[in-house]
Amino acid sequence: MSNGIDNKKVTGFPAGYAYQQLIVEGTKAVDYEILDMNETMKEIMNKVRLDEVTAARAGNSKENEEEAGWLDIYEQILHYKQTTHFEKYSPGADSWYRVQVIPHDETHFTVIFTDVTDSRRKQNGLQALFSGSLHIQLLLDKEGVISDANPAWESLTNLQKHKTKGTSLLSHVHKEDRCMTARALQRADAGETVKNLVSRIQTGNGEWRFMEWGMHEHERVIYGTALDVTDRYNKELELQRREAFLQYHTSQLPGGLYQLELDAEGHMSFPYYSENFREIFDVTAEEFHDNHNVIFKRVHPDDKQQVLDLIRHSRAHNQLWYHDFRIVTRNKEIRWMRGRAKPLILPDGGCIWYGYISDVSTEKRNELKARTREDQMNMLISQVPGLIYQFHLTESGEHKLKFTSEGMYHLIKVTPEEAYEDINKMFDRIHPGDFDLFKETIEESRINGNIWHLDFRCIHPDKGLRWLRANAKPAYLDNGITCFYGYTYDITEFKEKEIALEKRDRLISDISAQVPGVIYKFVSSGAGDYRFMMATGSLGNVFGKELEHKQVTDLKLERYVHEDDMKPLIERIDYSREEETEFDETFRIVQSSGITKWLHAASFPKKMENGETMWNGYLTDVTADMETEKALKESEEKYRILAEKMEKMAYYDPLTGLPNRRLLFERLQQQFLQANRTGSKVGVLFIDLDNFKAINDRFGHNAGDALLKGVAENLKQAIRESDIVARIAGDEFMVAFTNVYNQSQLEKAAESIQQVFRQQVEVDEHKVKVEASIGVSMYPDHGKDIEDLLRKADQAMYQRKRGNKNGLAVYREGMTFADEKESR
Repeated sequence: MSNGIDNKKVTGFPAGYAYQQLIVEGTKAVDYEILDMNETMKEIMNKVRLDEVTAARAGNSKENEEEAGWLDIYEQILHYKQTTHFEKYSPGADSWYRVQVIPHDETHFTVIFTDVTDSRRKQNGLQALFSGSLHIQLLLDKEGVISDANPAWESLTNLQKHKTKGTSLLSHVHKEDRCMTARALQRADAGETVKNLVSRIQTGNGEWRFMEWGMHEHERVIYGTALDVTDRYNKELELQRREAFLQYHTSQLPGGLYQLELDAEGHMSFPYYSENFREIFDVTAEEFHDNHNVIFKRVHPDDKQQVLDLIRHSRAHNQLWYHDFRIVTRNKEIRWMRGRAKPLILPDGGCIWYGYISDVSTEKRNELKARTREDQMNMLISQVPGLIYQFHLTESGEHKLKFTSEGMYHLIKVTPEEAYEDINKMFDRIHPGDFDLFKETIEESRINGNIWHLDFRCIHPDKGLRWLRANAKPAYLDNGITCFYGYTYDITEFKEKEIALEKRDRLISDISAQVPGVIYKFVSSGAGDYRFMMATGSLGNVFGKELEHKQVTDLKLERYVHEDDMKPLIERIDYSREEETEFDETFRIVQSSGITKWLHAASFPKKMENGETMWNGYLTDVTADMETEKALKESEEKYRILAEKMEKMAYYDPLTGLPNRRLLFERLQQQFLQANRTGSKVGVLFIDLDNFKAINDRFGHNAGDALLKGVAENLKQAIRESDIVARIAGDEFMVAFTNVYNQSQLEKAAESIQQVFRQQVEVDEHKVKVEASIGVSMYPDHGKDIEDLLRKADQAMYQRKRGNKNGLAVYREGMTFADEKESR
């Protein structure tokens, strides 16, 4: 026997049991099949067949009509899914049977035949009811007092019949169920048929059993029938518990779980979905119940066709579906979604995807901001009237251009692409007479660590000879590489002015009477004594007014010299007098009108016979040159600051100040080389904050940014100076432990990182405990490629994420994203 029919237990009962299956073609039942039955049922069926043979010999269609009648009865009962009782007469057996049909699912059911021939013939229904039913049968008065009980009562409750008579049914019912049972008795007494009342009955051994009651009144007696549904009820409770468990845990995910079904006819539906899935798409339960396609109506019109095409592509190639797309909420807000799903091809040609979807709007906005900042920086760089660059210099003298602005083409007519491919195309523009000095000064800067500064000539294909000024700051990288961050610009006009000034000075020396400056004779007998003996030339231009000889001899230095320059000027005069060295000084004077002029004085001292010192020299107005030089210095400082900012933006996360993915990769590559030389290992930790979105939603994005900065600071404090911590995206961080030699040593080192996530971080005057799931991989044990190691650490992190979260998992062989996405 199977499906619950135990032949040993039911052999002695006067009831036939049969387990049957309805055969359905399309939507119509065409036949039924007996899958199993007990011995009693076999005897009944033998009797019934005699009737069928007789009918067949008579040549009538009663047999077919009989079969069709049973088929209709079974089909109707399974349709309504309710246990049904009725009585049926068999002419062949000359017997009446009480038939009970118990549906199990849409096609399987149990039929119980109970011979009630005696009760029919003797008109003693009560005796047959009590003796022939395996269900509990009770006779009650309107107060619920038991006057009689069938054997099933004793069998199922272990309560003896003679002790039960005269007791109230309510005394056997659980106290929480007594009120509704009492109301059911009142309804039955009032003439109402009571069905499907479930209450708990305490058995003789103290066990509580769930009973499903039916009650009706006849001739002032309440007939109560009960079916033991304890097993069914416990299964329903377990299913409810599991559903609640699943619903709770799916509600804690930052995204939504779902099943998407595409049937063989091309219709789409969602057999399963979490509440978060529906809420992410901003769809009400009523909308989703009425039409599952409302999900696709939320997809942005520009993205909808691509989403559908990729779903069909996933089905056609049995490949993982992964896509970022936009949706439009009912408030017209555009949000970014990231969907992942694994297809399962069905035998009928349909397909079911098991997937997860999450809101990545914040990540996309950050990406947009980053692209905007990059575009702005590129625009700024493109407008700079010069060349911003970065190049590497090895110990062997090899140059490699890493970055250059578009200004290179305007400066020397070489495109960045040409220079990236061959840096010598850039060097070929340098004047042959300056090339050796160019290389020597760069090498000197590499060795000494000083800022490289050089004015040199280049040959422009169209403009000819041009003067360039280069400034670059060296930075030492690993493996003996020096990186120069610099700015080069055209100073041809400045150089031409400088050369012109030199020519003018020479001309003034030759033709003093026509010079635009002042030729002077100045004497000093000692400290405190400073006098002009003579001055001629452009006095009005220098001093702001023409001076007579008397005014020149009476002129006091403190009257005109700028107060900030007075002391150093006197010190230089005294030094020249005492040491008999050349006096060459540039200083400021203030004219009577308040105009400030820069003057350059140059002369050699000569001792006089009277002990005084005399200087014969030339005083020129160099205000324009100084202002030009000042402007150039300010420009150089601005570009230096810009270069430093660009370096930071290229290699560091703007929010936390941590190295970004690009710098992390460069440093990891160096650490891998170091590990190869020393035989050590490098541990890589992939850290993903748990429930970060919930913190963002509760406290706001500013608080989320503050939390990320706090976590970054704690991570920096938790590692050694030789280790690396970086922020790679959103709420994801990476830590690399160097100089470790085995997994246990790495796990011990990782304990400092786990300790970070046992602390609370202060965010907007709130103490927030942030937790994280951490995945670990190790070089070279788990791979020798950076991307491969990061992917495996990511896989280990997701393994932890799908478990208890807030902890650490080390990568192991066989761990894949597909397994984890399916499990999630």
